[in-house]
Amino acid sequence: MRFTLLIILLSSAFCIAQKAEFFCPSNTYKFPETEEGAIIQHTFKVYNKGKAPFQLINYDVECSCTSVDFEKDYLQPGDSSSILVSFNTEGRVFYQDRIIKISTSIRKKPYLLRFKVKVIPKPE
Repeated sequence: MRFTLLIILLSSAFCIAQKAEFFCPSNTYKFPETEEGAIIQHTFKVYNKGKAPFQLINYDVECSCTSVDFEKDYLQPGDSSSILVSFNTEGRVFYQDRIIKISTSIRKKPYLLRFKVKVIPKPE
């Protein structure tokens, strides 16, 4: 009887312990040199490699020159989504290194995406 009860408790705990897993194969992207004034974009592909669903809740960027758009914000196990990042180079010259903090329902600490670009100033 005790053995049966132990098996039931362990299998219940295993089912409860299933969790979601945020995965981005490449969280850093380097753009080619770009002339000032261009709006450049990159799509980061993200996956749920876990056994439970999760939600992309929000994002935080360093300045208004960067915008983020989630293709979908709720990912079932095995699902994927795209995160489109746009960067307006107007007034941003030379080496730019930006970090996007993605908040999810999985953990309190945000996931980080990053892009780099060298912006060539407009001739005066």
